[in-house]
Amino acid sequence: MARRDRRKKAPDSIADRVRRYIETRPSIRDCVGYGVINYSALSRMIREELGEGSEDAILAACRRHARSRRGASREKEIVKLLRESRLEMKSDIVAITARRDQDILSSLGEVTDEMIRKRAVMQIIQGASGITIITDDQLYPRLVTIIGRENILKVRNGLVEISVRSPERIGDISGIIAYLSSAVAEEGINAVEMASCHTDTIFLFEEEDAFRAYEILSAHVRAR
Repeated sequence: MARRDRRKKAPDSIADRVRRYIETRPSIRDCVGYGVINYSALSRMIREELGEGSEDAILAACRRHARSRRGASREKEIVKLLRESRLEMKSDIVAITARRDQDILSSLGEVTDEMIRKRAVMQIIQGASGITIITDDQLYPRLVTIIGRENILKVRNGLVEISVRSPERIGDISGIIAYLSSAVAEEGINAVEMASCHTDTIFLFEEEDAFRAYEILSAHVRAR
C-alpha cells in the first residue's frame, strides 16, 4: 500500500496574499498597473481586511507586485489593436439554447450549410450542458422544427449582435474580451452572450441596451 505524503502545504506568505488580493479586484489591479494609487492607503486597507501582517510588510509587497505587473503596457497593446478594429451591428437575432445532444448537432448540418452559403449570421456554441445557436430571427421557426421544441431549453428573441472585427494579431494579445466586456459592464449593461471566433469578438445585447453598448464599444474602438 502506497505511503501517504503527510507533508503539509506551506501557508501562503503575506506577499502571496497581497498579490491575490490585488489581482482579484480589477479596479485596484488596474490602478496598480498604471502606478496611480496611494500604496500607503492600499496597504492599510489590505491589512484591515487580512487581519494579519505588518503594514510595512504589506506596503513592500504591494510595491514589489506593482513592479512585476505589465497591466498598463498590455492595455496599450489592446488600445492599439482596437484602433485598427471595426464594429458591425446586426438586429433581429435569436439565441436558442438546446439540450446537448449529438443528434441535434448532426441535424443542424443542413441549415448551417445554407447559412454559410448565404453569409448569414450563424454561431453554434457547445457547452457542457447545452448548445446555443445564434442566428437570424427569421430562422427560428425552422430551427424549432429541426431541433424539436421538446429539446429547447431557452429562447431569447429580438437581440442585437455587435461584432468587433480586429486584425489577425488579436490571437497574440490577451485580455480583449475582458477589456471590452468590462467597458459595458461598468455602465450597467449586461451582455446576453459573448463569443470569439478567429478575429471576431461577438456580443449579444437586449435591444434596449444595444445602442448604448454600441456607443461605449465605439468609443473604445475609435479612441485616439
